[in-house]
Amino acid sequence: MSGEIKGDETNVVALVPGQVEWVAVSEGDSIDQGEVLAQLSSDELQTQLEAIQLSIENLNRAILPGQTVGGEITF
Repeated sequence: MSGEIKGDETNVVALVPGQVEWVAVSEGDSIDQGEVLAQLSSDELQTQLEAIQLSIENLNRAILPGQTVGGEITF
């Protein structure tokens, strides 16, 4: 016996916001669990990370020498 099994339609959502850079599959393609379907741009997240790292550096510089606030903040 041979044939094709069609699954239910499934909505796919990203866990983080971003713009789609590329899509690896087309409608009707077979896919495996864990397969990458698309890639989001990381530009916005990279900008946010750099801003957070700068804030951490500024906070570390603001702590007076010899003063500790639960240890140095690092990223």
